[in-house]
Amino acid sequence: MMAVREVLVRARQRAGMSQQQVVEQLLEQFGIAITSASYGHWESGRNDFRASLLPKLAVVLKFTEEDRCALFSHRPTARQVA
Repeated sequence: MMAVREVLVRARQRAGMSQQQVVEQLLEQFGIAITSASYGHWESGRNDFRASLLPKLAVVLKFTEEDRCALFSHRPTARQVA
């Protein structure tokens, strides 16, 4: 089973984006302002994020069907759902 953080890293690298570019796209496309440090913590697994952000990340990172399947097999923590 692939962790959410692994899906984020794989999708970002496949898209050829830096963490800063992901942050910029979240702001530009959805008005979501986060720091690149926060995003980096999501990728490292240091911090969790709200599950409600996943659809927006899917757009920015252009999730594949494989990415979506990996996410469905992952059970979110209580902090991710809150």
